[in-house]
Amino acid sequence: MLYSYQSSLPHLPVPAIQDTVSRYLESVRPLLTDLEFKRMTDLANEFESNLGNRLQRYLKLKALWATNYVSDWWEEYVYLRSRGPIMVNSNYYGMDFLYATPTSVQAARAGNTISTASRDPGTVIPLCAAQCERMFNTTRTPGVETDVLHHWLDSEFVAVYHRGRYFCLWVYRAGRLLSPREIEYQIQRILDDPSPPLPGEEKLGALTAGDRIPWAQMRKQYFSSGVNKRSLDAIERAAFFVTLDDEEQGMRGDDPEGNLDSYAKSLLHGKCYDRWFDKSFSVVIYKNGKSGLNAEHSWADAPTVAHRWEYTLATDAFQLGYTEDGHCKGEVEPSLPQPQRLVWNIPAEVGMLVHPDLYCCHCIPFFLICAPRLAFVCFQDRGGFCLTCEASMTRLESCAFIKALESGETEEEYRHLFQLASGKHQNLHRMAMTGAGINRHLFCLYVVSKYLGVESPFLKEVNLLFKLLGLAKHPLTFL
Repeated sequence: MLYSYQSSLPHLPVPAIQDTVSRYLESVRPLLTDLEFKRMTDLANEFESNLGNRLQRYLKLKALWATNYVSDWWEEYVYLRSRGPIMVNSNYYGMDFLYATPTSVQAARAGNTISTASRDPGTVIPLCAAQCERMFNTTRTPGVETDVLHHWLDSEFVAVYHRGRYFCLWVYRAGRLLSPREIEYQIQRILDDPSPPLPGEEKLGALTAGDRIPWAQMRKQYFSSGVNKRSLDAIERAAFFVTLDDEEQGMRGDDPEGNLDSYAKSLLHGKCYDRWFDKSFSVVIYKNGKSGLNAEHSWADAPTVAHRWEYTLATDAFQLGYTEDGHCKGEVEPSLPQPQRLVWNIPAEVGMLVHPDLYCCHCIPFFLICAPRLAFVCFQDRGGFCLTCEASMTRLESCAFIKALESGETEEEYRHLFQLASGKHQNLHRMAMTGAGINRHLFCLYVVSKYLGVESPFLKEVNLLFKLLGLAKHPLTFL
């Protein structure tokens, strides 16, 4: 059912050039002085009446044969061509239930989670499922100039990391998905395995945490043949990656807020070597039964992963459940083969290059970006308005709300301006969902101008404004 509606879905429409230009001007008005805004308006009008129409024709031609005129360029230029670390800068995380943990048995939580994450939730709503295709059996492989996403049609195993060792865990047998209880049994075998890591094995995952060019060079030099290639292939071809973490995490104890920060930090990067950041997603199961995931961003938008994770958590806790003593339900087939230990032959010089201290970072507390009160704090801190990751045109109303807070208006005026900002935000959210947002359209116009070798003063100014305002990850900055 997952892909049953694909052929009947419409192509992503290309917005009218005049609509995008006018909405862009509206979005930047609160950020510019009168003189700056007049200059930007003149550049925009010139662009709309001349070069913009030419670039627009190319986009409309592309939209005739491509179901989505944005996605391939967005994937390449926004994500795959970035040469910096994907850990923290691109990868993101998802948490477990904050106030409840279905079981404290680590192997049992892994059993239900791996079993549920391996299933197809399906859909009965005619939404595009193209991004779901690379959910499993997918890895991002490093290159010197650009990374590449590799996707294999099927995989019957997951890759597991525990105490510096890598394992291949088969979750299918004779075409049958193992039961949660059987996966728990296999996970417990890994937890009970006393063997130490091989030389260089423990911190190998740090290669996926650092800059992409060194990783590409080391991959070619040390992982292109022999046992290293076979073991690396096993990780990359796995359905997904699993870390059995020795730490206890969660919003717990006498310092729930501090522990929540620690939990977020752990999911975001762990020890920098105990995650495999190139995989489409990595599930983390902690010693106390808490769970979470870390997802690579290039292959899909975050809601695709969020839907899968929400399904996994709900099915785990409310459908599969656990026995009274916290174990998975069901029986175990006693003849299950042992999980396969991956073998490496890693030279000492590789181990010297992947020391995790090279990639340490700090977690910044997260928050709800759209809260106008937060915008007020940012305004006070920066002494002016700055870009945040939100629908850009909410700035007109939210800026008015912030200025009202600054000048001490009445509560009635606060409420009125807040309602205006919220309504505008909801409307722009709907427009973005239906393909009428300005960001992707401006990005694709810029890509076409680069392909044609023509300069656009307006698009150049758009790019410069984003850089000056500190939005370093804006797509135009990669071109």
